[in-house]
Amino acid sequence: MAQSYDHIVKETIQSVVLELLRHTTDLRLTEYQLVYPELPKTLEKEADFVFRARLADGTDELVHLEFQAFNDPAMLARMLLYFGLLHFSYRLPVRQIVFYFGQAPVRMPTAHRQRNVEFAYELIDLEAVSYRAFLESENPEMVILTILSDFEGQTADWMVEQILRNLARLTTNPTDQQRHLRQLEILSVLRKLQPTVIKQQETMAIIASLRIEDDLRYQQGHKKGIEEGREEGIEQGREEGMTSQARRIARNLLREGNDPALIARVTGLTPAQLAELQHQLPQ
Repeated sequence: MAQSYDHIVKETIQSVVLELLRHTTDLRLTEYQLVYPELPKTLEKEADFVFRARLADGTDELVHLEFQAFNDPAMLARMLLYFGLLHFSYRLPVRQIVFYFGQAPVRMPTAHRQRNVEFAYELIDLEAVSYRAFLESENPEMVILTILSDFEGQTADWMVEQILRNLARLTTNPTDQQRHLRQLEILSVLRKLQPTVIKQQETMAIIASLRIEDDLRYQQGHKKGIEEGREEGIEQGREEGMTSQARRIARNLLREGNDPALIARVTGLTPAQLAELQHQLPQ
């Protein structure tokens, strides 16, 4: 299971590595080039991300990033081994950062000291990083990572709604939209928010289906307003159409047994109006 999360995070992170580093570390790059080190097969895997970076002071550094969905008891030893191999291969200073996004509290050691050896890597728990750095991004992949961040007291419902709204604003291609929603839903499991994500997706889908221009009351008012040269008829038709359509949708949702609080939020109808519609339904 952890491997599937690793895959999604790597898939999501590829286009936002520099933006992520800018918001979570003091690393400032002027240019970079990905490298693909061939590590010994005994390691059983390659490093997640390794790139050669040109720093603001003009020096070069090798940056090695790992993304962890669980506490790996061998993480410190792995990072030390990677450090030695990367430094040997490139003869450059190596900066290593592990981003943790697991469910359990992070508890991996980050430093090793013994006679003649002193080693440490950086460990960043994404759940301790403010959501603002992610949610305010213009890159959809960064927005998706909001689900793993610190909500700073905001409710999960509000946060997921903002994520979905920003993704809808930033992504117009249907294929990309589906990919982003899949990534978001998988990562939401790590924060036990998959039900919230699914519920908010359904809510926004209902809202998106409310096309007032298709409503008969609106069409009648619009036609009347045009004929009489007045905006009042158009606005009256819009208001009547919205109410009429909202009632129809609310009636259907009530009939299917949906939560009245959710229906009120989607349609804008009051509890009294919903109670009236509920009373009208056949028993």
